[in-house]
Amino acid sequence: MIATPTTTVSSSSIEAAQKWATLDPNPITAEYTRNLIDDVMTTTSDGSSPSPAMESIESLFPSDGQQRIGFGTAGLRSEMKPGPLGMNDLTVCQTAQGLAKYCVKKHSQQPSKKLCAVVGYDHRSHPTLNISSLSFAILTAIIFAEAGIDCILLDGFVMTPLVPFAIQKLGAICGVMVTASHNPKSDNGYKVYDGDACQIRSPTDKAIASEILNNLEPWKDYRSIVEDRRTKHTNDPCLGLSDPKATQELLADYFSALRDSGLYTGQAPRLLPSGKAPSFAYTAMHGIGHPFAKRVFETFGMEAFRAVPEQRDPDPSFPTGTYKSPAFLL
Repeated sequence: MIATPTTTVSSSSIEAAQKWATLDPNPITAEYTRNLIDDVMTTTSDGSSPSPAMESIESLFPSDGQQRIGFGTAGLRSEMKPGPLGMNDLTVCQTAQGLAKYCVKKHSQQPSKKLCAVVGYDHRSHPTLNISSLSFAILTAIIFAEAGIDCILLDGFVMTPLVPFAIQKLGAICGVMVTASHNPKSDNGYKVYDGDACQIRSPTDKAIASEILNNLEPWKDYRSIVEDRRTKHTNDPCLGLSDPKATQELLADYFSALRDSGLYTGQAPRLLPSGKAPSFAYTAMHGIGHPFAKRVFETFGMEAFRAVPEQRDPDPSFPTGTYKSPAFLL
């Protein structure tokens, strides 16, 4: 016989968790939530300390009025975890639906204009829960397409500035960069750019937040859509949604524009007593920056830097970092 939940956990938290697990397109986090519910429901009230499952349910689905992750001028930013306060597939689906709906409404007076959006992503991930920047980017591309918006999903890891550059280059109505920048390794983020290639600001953030709340129910069975694409694109991490050619062209255009911007002068060697260009050491801090930093140096005709080998390649576990936030080590 299943025992009644202890008074340690609010019934509203249990109900919220149950609904979340039903809507969650990620089978791993949905099962994780259901297991927590089962553990709580089978815990008897014996006067002992709250079980870890009870504490987790209250933390992930709080009953104190804090209902969901906030959306503002930085988009979304939080720990990768299930529930409305975390960065996870359902939170991103809800956000992408609200963002898409806002964009369609905003441009409804221009029916002849084909709407376009740009999405990029980095290497952040939570392997145990199958949460990643890539999964967020894929879901966003699927949802934009569902809303009638062409989506340029940039192929592979890209640096954040490429998204606003692509917005300007392509005349896109918005862009998303899935990254947590310098936040702790357990976090992820969802940076939203407006059609002017700047991160959203007031009152746009409030208008998008309102649309998100009006689109919390998934429009489609995204789990089935992703699984179907995965069976058809077994060797493509982006499941056939990205555009490798367009990505390489945009990167080439970006670095060409950088060189032609007036920043390149060729004066560095003549400014030093030795007559030689300065030498640099560089660490990507386990991020995705190394190939792009290398290309910047090549673009400006500078000698190659010395990369820290232990921190050169992308690694979402940030294994050599001893600080809470990776950027503190720069």
